[in-house]
Amino acid sequence: MISFPNRMVKTVFESVSPILLLSRLAGVCPLITKKNYGVPELVRSNYLTMLQVIILLISLAHLGFIPYAVINIEEMPQISSQYNATITDTIKDLSSQKFITKMANIVLISFTSILVRFSNLIQMPKHLPELLKNIYTLDRISLQANNRDIKRTFLLSVVLIVVSWPYQIYSILIVTTDSWMAFLMFYLNLYNNFAVISCEFQFVAFAWIIDSRFDKLNKTLKELCNKQYLDNEQASLVKLSQTRKSSRLLCQAFGNLNRLHGFQLMAILSGLSLNVLFGLYFSIFGGFTKNSTKTSISFQRISNITNEILWSIYYLTRFVFICIVAGSTTDKVCIFI
Repeated sequence: MISFPNRMVKTVFESVSPILLLSRLAGVCPLITKKNYGVPELVRSNYLTMLQVIILLISLAHLGFIPYAVINIEEMPQISSQYNATITDTIKDLSSQKFITKMANIVLISFTSILVRFSNLIQMPKHLPELLKNIYTLDRISLQANNRDIKRTFLLSVVLIVVSWPYQIYSILIVTTDSWMAFLMFYLNLYNNFAVISCEFQFVAFAWIIDSRFDKLNKTLKELCNKQYLDNEQASLVKLSQTRKSSRLLCQAFGNLNRLHGFQLMAILSGLSLNVLFGLYFSIFGGFTKNSTKTSISFQRISNITNEILWSIYYLTRFVFICIVAGSTTDKVCIFI
């Protein structure tokens, strides 16, 4: 028998709405929530789909624009225009540590965002509606929903905004040149990074929801050993039937989560690990370049290195956080598989 949760308790669709709203702003969620005969469901929005395709095309153009922009930022045309400059000199400049390390981080973020946008455009309409439908049905069967989910996703949304914008804007203002091309390139890079982090936090939000349901399922299994169920065969059979259905729905939800975010996490974790390495590499070999006329060389020698070390810590923290969440959820799922 299916029970209906208290109206004061938020459904899973309402619980994930803050993180999905930010994902739409980041261009990595082409779905909207609608009600079908009073039952909420996620459906593809043609408008959001077209917008996401346009953003994907802009990201592709941005990726191709990066080398040209970095060359202008590094003032390499002035080097090439000198009378005594040769092709060998120009190639040497383009293969320099300063040029490669500056371009590597931006290319990695741009390339990662393209992969996750493309994957998201295809996989999300297939698997996210089913995932949330599994959890919604489970909550109606066993009354497991509570308002803790929406509190956690709201907190995740706040953290998402904090780690995506303030420090990165400060970093751009400190290290970029006075060129409009540099600001355009770096702010597009900032938006791409926002998209990647949104996908990360989507995964964390859905994993935590599944994780919390497995915790409650474990408690239900322990309750079956209580005397009230051992002495009442009918109640024990009803509870066991509900537990079996809940376990099946949760395993299906976990499967949909893997299919939705499996490729994305591979791309994201690869990008994060490489960004950590390039950040440390740049702090050693590329940190002593003058990037702006607004600040002194002495200040930039310190700020550039500090900035890159902080970026490396930032990427490493994201990497570890995703691994911890994924490992915790997988361990609990393995008990029921």
